[in-house]
Amino acid sequence: MAEYAKKSIVAERGLKIEPPLQAYIERRRWTAFVGHDRLRPGDRSLIYEVYARLHVEKQEEVTIDGHTVDFSARAINAFFDLPDLGIHYDQRPVDERDIYRELTGQEQNHADWRHIRKSELRAKARLINHFVRCRLMPTSSNPEVLKMRAHLIYAISTDVAVDVGRVIRDQMVAATKTSKSNLSLGFPNLITAMCIKAGIRPRGDPTTFIQLMSVLRFEAIKDRQPDPLQHESPPPSPPHQHQTLPPPSPPPSPPHEQQQQDSEQPEPESVRAHEYRQLRQDITELRTHQQRIEVELQSQRHLLELILSRLPPQQPPQ
Repeated sequence: MAEYAKKSIVAERGLKIEPPLQAYIERRRWTAFVGHDRLRPGDRSLIYEVYARLHVEKQEEVTIDGHTVDFSARAINAFFDLPDLGIHYDQRPVDERDIYRELTGQEQNHADWRHIRKSELRAKARLINHFVRCRLMPTSSNPEVLKMRAHLIYAISTDVAVDVGRVIRDQMVAATKTSKSNLSLGFPNLITAMCIKAGIRPRGDPTTFIQLMSVLRFEAIKDRQPDPLQHESPPPSPPHQHQTLPPPSPPPSPPHEQQQQDSEQPEPESVRAHEYRQLRQDITELRTHQQRIEVELQSQRHLLELILSRLPPQQPPQ
């Protein structure tokens, strides 16, 4: 178990149900999966023990303190009320140049590309990538999107069904097959929640538990950088015309008339646009702050419930 304690752990976060992924979430019954309600603050010692036992026992079921937890794809899907699809998104033939085009809005003539830079992703793909790396394919390093993750992002972006349980199960098993300390452990909040549901009591210090991260929102993601598809070409230059002398300027107005004319001038478009962008940014920051407060309150509630569960039962007065 000591070798797993050297690995970093990727905290999980939810996803606000809103366009552009709202239709996909509702159609695929992901409402419970993308939320926070079923997850719990992650107990590090419990997480390390689960991964160590998965490595040793080579089974999907893990027994801890006399309680058995099933981490099979079917059990994970059942935990989130998700269907068992029986098929996998990566079993269908797909031209990888189409993946590159969908995720970046750019053409890629070579099908043997190895990764996509995160900075090249379109806004929708950036949102999916953030969610995937926290909840489906955990990684603490995110400058590039490797092909395996790009296939998953492409499937979600193009409305292809994804077997959530199978993806998570495969990622957990893959984490037990290598001793490289630079590979991250994922699903701390899910693992802890499934253990608690099976009757296993957390054993670590609650103040060190891995808290749930703030909910991902499309507004916050898409404003971080421009969407490549939204780059517009500059308007064509007007046809060249022969230069003509301007008419003579009228005589200057008296000071009181000049002041009145200046006050009647409309506000420059650039000023209004700047104020509008600033207002949108302020609203986005307020919403993000609200989400963080809600997540913190939920985490504190779970922490309080855990502390209360460890207290001895109150004895009736004699």
